[in-house]
Amino acid sequence: MGFFSRKPKKPSNDAGSCTHIDGPGSFPVRVVGEQHYQDNLSKICGSSTRDEDECITSAILIHDDKNPYDDKAIRVEIDGKHVGHLGKAEARSYRERMAADGNAGARATCKAKIGKPSDRLVVSVDAEGAVARLLCVALDLPRDFVEPLSRDTPVTMDTAQAAETGTFSFRAETPPAEELVRCQAGDEVSLWVPSDSPGIVYVSRPGAIGKRLSLGRIPSQFAKVVSEHLSGGWLYEAKIASVESSSCTIECKLVSREETAAKREEALRKTRASLKKELLRNYVPKESLTLSVQLPKDHGLVEGEELVLRNRGLDHYIENAASLEIEFADKKGDIVANASSPSGAIKSILRASFSDMPMTMKLVDIERPEKSTLPYLKSVRGKVEVDFK
Repeated sequence: MGFFSRKPKKPSNDAGSCTHIDGPGSFPVRVVGEQHYQDNLSKICGSSTRDEDECITSAILIHDDKNPYDDKAIRVEIDGKHVGHLGKAEARSYRERMAADGNAGARATCKAKIGKPSDRLVVSVDAEGAVARLLCVALDLPRDFVEPLSRDTPVTMDTAQAAETGTFSFRAETPPAEELVRCQAGDEVSLWVPSDSPGIVYVSRPGAIGKRLSLGRIPSQFAKVVSEHLSGGWLYEAKIASVESSSCTIECKLVSREETAAKREEALRKTRASLKKELLRNYVPKESLTLSVQLPKDHGLVEGEELVLRNRGLDHYIENAASLEIEFADKKGDIVANASSPSGAIKSILRASFSDMPMTMKLVDIERPEKSTLPYLKSVRGKVEVDFK
């Protein structure tokens, strides 16, 4: 359902079914007419609300068809109390979006923020001429949700549409200015979904970890299909198409399941061919190296103990080129350690082995966790020092 996510709990002031709308977290949509409902807002927040205070709550949006001044109005209520309306143009766009997503006339909830923002002057003047800043309401709705529909920007998008159109573009929601100045058209971006919010998709510059280097969020009408695409493990291509002073346009292509499989198979073929060529090339290491390994938690090994490499043959390593791993055995021939990273060190050891280079492998460091934690561990860490003779 494009923009919406169902919530099992219904607001107390909603007699029928209700849809929830997730916003970007920046509360970009302002309610109008709040000056007429200050008593209601004071009761909701408490009359002692100060200028710097904010009250975060939930609002319900209602199609106000019987409004005597505007039959296309959208009434905003909080805790069953009328607190204002959407702006006239925003209300019409909101109705179009609701209808386009199959929710014509339905009530919807979203987060709301009540406070006395410095960027919006709503005041009252008492009999003595004293000016007071009034309480205002901001809604956490996607900004493009209350903007006019565009033929170039579909409201909803399923997997079939994505496969048919191939490429689509959108403006990232609420991109931070400090990241925009570092961007330029043509830069590749990455898409990721937070584990605790599967309905949200973030756009990040390469090298991002979590929300670091984030360029904002994908608009709601694309979020569902992109989230499902990413959870399926399919490939995508995304880059910045243009950068403006306060926004950037992202061009994205969702790669089909079949094309994803073909691309990965081709990449694996190249990786295997490259690894085979590399391992068979004569190799003389210049210096020793130290490799992190995993040991059984009940290993019984001691530091300084010598290990040997278990060579499983060239074909095995080529077949498993995408997840290269080596194993070490003790003097009895029992496998007691394995390493899967870094791949560069593993390749060096394998190349030396296939070049018949003598090697001495010694366990030089063993992690010793507290006994109380051992039942919860699957393995412990260690280090193997490899000397080439």
